Amino acid sequence: MKRHVALIMLALATALCFTACRNNSKNNAALVGNWSLTTLPDTSFTIPQGRIYITFDGKGAVSGNGGCNDFSGNYTAKGNSLHLSNLINTLMWCDYGDLETKFLTALKLTNNYAVSNKTLSLYQDAKLLATLTMY
Repeated sequence: MKRHVALIMLALATALCFTACRNNSKNNAALVGNWSLTTLPDTSFTIPQGRIYITFDGKGAVSGNGGCNDFSGNYTAKGNSLHLSNLINTLMWCDYGDLETKFLTALKLTNNYAVSNKTLSLYQDAKLLATLTMY
């Protein structure tokens, strides 16, 4: 009897996982791909073209480069809601340090997004944090 209950619980957990994974990828299809930073409001930095980027894999993982250091982590998206979590990055020093810090901070603060004409806009509530272009 205990074995049957355990098998039923395992089957339910598996079905729930597949449903959650399928819904997450369906709701964030517009995010999937490679995005290069084009603007970072409230900064005076010149953004090096193509050097700062983020990639959404469609399965809940995110990775990229902040100008010097690689980073990776997780994301969840539902509707226009977007949350990045467990972001980790390498710790090399470079000339883009302050710009990189502002970009990574923007990623951590992001709670919603919009995609239009291959442009990804990241927001914290109504405040624009960053704009990226698909490449």
